[in-house]
Amino acid sequence: MAKKVKKNEQPQAEGPKAAVEGGSENRQQKSEEQKAPKSGVVTTEGNLLDKIRVFQKDGATMVQAEYGKFNSKGKTPEERRKNMRLQISRPLSSEQSAEYQRLSKEDPAKAKDFAARAAYPMHVDDKAFHQKDTEINGRHVNYIIIEKLTEDKLDDKNKHLAGSWQISMGEKGVEGSRFFGLLNKEEVASIRHRAEVKLDEKGQVKSIGAPLSMADIAARVEQRVIASREARQEKIDKAEKVDWGKYKVPEGITLTNLRYAPSKDPERVWLNGKANGIEVFGLLSKNETTAVKNKIIPLEVAAVANNELGKKINAILNNSKSVQISEGDAVKAIIDRASGSEKAFSADQLKVLEGFTASAGSPEERAKMLDSLWEKAEPELKKGNVMAEWIDDAREELKDLSEGVVRSEEQGMKR
Repeated sequence: MAKKVKKNEQPQAEGPKAAVEGGSENRQQKSEEQKAPKSGVVTTEGNLLDKIRVFQKDGATMVQAEYGKFNSKGKTPEERRKNMRLQISRPLSSEQSAEYQRLSKEDPAKAKDFAARAAYPMHVDDKAFHQKDTEINGRHVNYIIIEKLTEDKLDDKNKHLAGSWQISMGEKGVEGSRFFGLLNKEEVASIRHRAEVKLDEKGQVKSIGAPLSMADIAARVEQRVIASREARQEKIDKAEKVDWGKYKVPEGITLTNLRYAPSKDPERVWLNGKANGIEVFGLLSKNETTAVKNKIIPLEVAAVANNELGKKINAILNNSKSVQISEGDAVKAIIDRASGSEKAFSADQLKVLEGFTASAGSPEERAKMLDSLWEKAEPELKKGNVMAEWIDDAREELKDLSEGVVRSEEQGMKR
């Protein structure tokens, strides 16, 4: 008699067919198990930390592992591990190394699990690393966004920021709670490695310190940016207090092609340009740099205010004056002084002599130039039958000039 089958009840497979179907299921299960990694740490977000190595380097116990999303449905090992990334090796502390060695004697698997959790805590607890509903610097935030700036998202004024990483955070719906800041290289590295990072001069990781969550890093960025903004404002306030109006481009000087460029000191810039067509350059002071970068003063004022550039500009001006005043003009000024009724060099005559000797590099050189002028003027004075005492008086005054002494009209010889 045939066995009755109740409605909605599936019959039980019997005989060889059932054995075949059961074997197929077992083989599929075993296949999936073979694809899954044999050991590793499953993280709080369902990722995997595996291929854990513990080794000795430079006197320290180091740990290295791969981290990411393991794809158990991948057909090849490459497909299954395409999202797994090798992490930079990290040292264990002396205490952690001792504990690892103790555990490895009892259970090597537990020892590796301990090493991974000790070396990569923010990878193991990646949910805590990504926590965005938290408190940062004393206020509540519920979003943290880190993005790389691209040219299409920047206006023309900020195109130079393309490629930089920016962090923004705040509380949704709360006006004024949003904070923006650019990450520096070490902060970008801290996000990548989920810990304190120190870089060397080449930008390579020098050391990895305490674990940090994204919120921890955001708090540090905010503190650094706010401190930087306050320091910048202090510099601006200081630069604005200077009486820049007293610095004017001298008459007879034309400044062109002025531009500034960075120096080794990030707080100072080089100012380059031309004065009357002659190339000049100088390193601006910190205060002058602040004034230039914040457009408190034009570059012309910075050039005149800067000690180094100011000297170069004045030298060019003096050279220009000496070229304009010929030797003949200077000799004539001496002849006119000695043969006329003046008791001392007039203001115009002094201006001629000062202009001619402006190119002198030292008081001694200036004295020689004045002596040379006298040697050319004296024969002309004697030819003109100028009184000897007048000649002597002019000669004495010229000697005074060479020593920086200017005679007044009242001090002149009475004739």
